[in-house]
Amino acid sequence: MTIALSRLLKGTTALQNPARFPERLALVIGAGAEGKALSTAELEVLLKDQRIDAAGFSDKTRKTPLNDQAYYDALAQGVLTAERVQKQLEELYAAEKKKRGFLGRAFAFFAEQNGVEKAMSGAAAFEKFTYKHGIKYDSAAQRLVQGDKPRTVLDKAWDNRFLLAAAGGIGLGLAGVNLGLFPILSAAPALFFGVLPWLAAPFIGLNIFKSFSQYSILKESPTLLRFAAITAAGLAISLGVVTGMSAILPVVDPATIAAAAIPGMGGGGFSPMQYMLPIIGAFSAAALVYKRAKGVEAGHSDPAAPHADAKRKISRAYNKAVGLVINRHTAPAITAIGRAGEKATEVINRVFPKFIDIAGVPAIATLLSMTMATGGLGLLGAFAGYYITAFTGLAVGGAAMAAGFYKFGARGKDFREIGSAALTGFSLSSSSATMPKEREALKVMGVSARTRDTVVPLGGVFNMYGTSLYMGLTAFYALGMFGAAPSALQYAKTAGTVMAIALGAPGIPASNITLLDPVLQQTGLAASQINKVYAMVLPADRLLDMTQTALNVLGDMIAAVHPDRKRMRYMRARNITKLRKARLAAEAAKKPANDNLAALNDNKKDVTAGPTQEKQAVHAAAAPKPPAP
Repeated sequence: MTIALSRLLKGTTALQNPARFPERLALVIGAGAEGKALSTAELEVLLKDQRIDAAGFSDKTRKTPLNDQAYYDALAQGVLTAERVQKQLEELYAAEKKKRGFLGRAFAFFAEQNGVEKAMSGAAAFEKFTYKHGIKYDSAAQRLVQGDKPRTVLDKAWDNRFLLAAAGGIGLGLAGVNLGLFPILSAAPALFFGVLPWLAAPFIGLNIFKSFSQYSILKESPTLLRFAAITAAGLAISLGVVTGMSAILPVVDPATIAAAAIPGMGGGGFSPMQYMLPIIGAFSAAALVYKRAKGVEAGHSDPAAPHADAKRKISRAYNKAVGLVINRHTAPAITAIGRAGEKATEVINRVFPKFIDIAGVPAIATLLSMTMATGGLGLLGAFAGYYITAFTGLAVGGAAMAAGFYKFGARGKDFREIGSAALTGFSLSSSSATMPKEREALKVMGVSARTRDTVVPLGGVFNMYGTSLYMGLTAFYALGMFGAAPSALQYAKTAGTVMAIALGAPGIPASNITLLDPVLQQTGLAASQINKVYAMVLPADRLLDMTQTALNVLGDMIAAVHPDRKRMRYMRARNITKLRKARLAAEAAKKPANDNLAALNDNKKDVTAGPTQEKQAVHAAAAPKPPAP
């Protein structure tokens, strides 16, 4: 057993009668060696006669069943037994192993043989095993369940793999080490950036197909229109900031990025990203067709209205036209194709992130080491104009969000919740992972449960305010950097691509690297010029990505605050009224006591004043009177 339980048992009644458990207590309070620790079976027997308080037992920083009083009570009451605990541990451990990859299972086979049996042998081993695997006790289910695993140093390093790859490449390059001179690593950038468009195009298209086929555009149109307005605001801010900063700061000279050309990618050629707008439109239309076919196959029809107004007539005409293509004869085939598209989405969502992890990390490190080894530290200084512009634009975007929150009724306490959610998004660099924190913050701010449950999940898919702002900043800056006078058509195509991607593309690791290519393709830049833009962006990409994620969180939250702004003001006014009434009640409770004290003081004055007045009268009578005239 652990020393903590030894200390705990010294203050219990069990120690006062050591004859009841002489052997067990000797083992518990003895040397404390793991081999002599109390097993789960022995603990079960002990708890049936002696209640142990979990407070103060075990390491409180480690969330394990041994921290939970309900676990001890379950053992004491027979809800859990040693056999059930062992069986549940084996089930959870087997389920965890299925989720591991081949290398993980192979390593676990050698590293954790008989892990459950060892955990059952003593409390110290049990605590270590359950903490490592994130196992906790669920009092509602009355069993051990899988929880969140503790974050290790390796986990944190993996979360920041792209930042570490960029920093490592820059450090090696500044030290004179050019990874591009190694045969295998020299091909990594060309492989990654060459394959990237062919995987990113179906990834974006299929995920837009999945999103639009799951949600009703008409039903969610108010929320989607707010998302579109927020995204368009981010795009407008990016254009304004780039225009203003370009007039103040010198634009980065493309000649300084000559060393950043990616081998094998300067020749141009066909790329699916050149046709990203038609691809997004085709997948969106396919999603609507698939959604309609599912409704036809399920037997849903448009109900007839008693009064056929113009809007209903148009709807009926549209339904008849669509019915010529999507009807009970064609719907089964269309839905079969749609389900195949959903399965393809699941496959690409597994393959594409793996490709980024395997090929992206060495490609980024190699590219930056090549760039820094040739250009040196002065190259980062040459990129300062872009970095200042980008972070200024993101700061302006954050200030615009703060002003919007204030206009919609947010005040001091609300801004603390907003800042906490944005900081969580910045740390996690994932809008989806920040959703629970967003919902919690919106609840504290007074946003209704219905709005939270609708807007937050949709915002994780359709609302990317920070993404539109960052993509617009980089694309518009690239247009001005290469000296060409962009046409209105180029601006429109770039803005349209940014809007389409920001409204439909999901969040993935290193999303800037993935989503930036289709945007830059619409600017009309050559492949070699796009390579130089990547070389300029990559050194600060991670910080830019984390900042844009925080802005994405703010965009989702303001879309939820806007429809409930009147409710928030009412809730705040009601809270203020409650506080005022409570203060008045407290003052009123004190007032009678003060009045009684004042009356008592007055009575005392009257009592003391009475005799004094009488004495004065007696002295006045006894005093000699003046002679009569």
